[in-house]
Amino acid sequence: MNKYPLAKIMLANPIRRNILGNNSNGETLMQYAKAVKDVANNLGVNCIDLYNESGLNPQIPINKNTYFATNDNTHPNDKGQLKMYPCFKEWLLKS
Repeated sequence: MNKYPLAKIMLANPIRRNILGNNSNGETLMQYAKAVKDVANNLGVNCIDLYNESGLNPQIPINKNTYFATNDNTHPNDKGQLKMYPCFKEWLLKS
């Protein structure tokens, strides 16, 4: 931030995944998504809340079948990328 003071900086938290439960640190993906938002807030930068606002959730069968790669149900396919686009577009237009 000091090196490029005119740069527009944002963070984005992760989308929902097909993995439930805790990671090796005992934290959930929801906690991680909130932590990214907290870091952005502490740094005074915007955070794109993909976890809550992208509309991507592989736990919903129709959503999983439409927007996620069939081999892992974690990574968005082309349609999933397009579904996330409005979240980034909104940030780009207001920056």
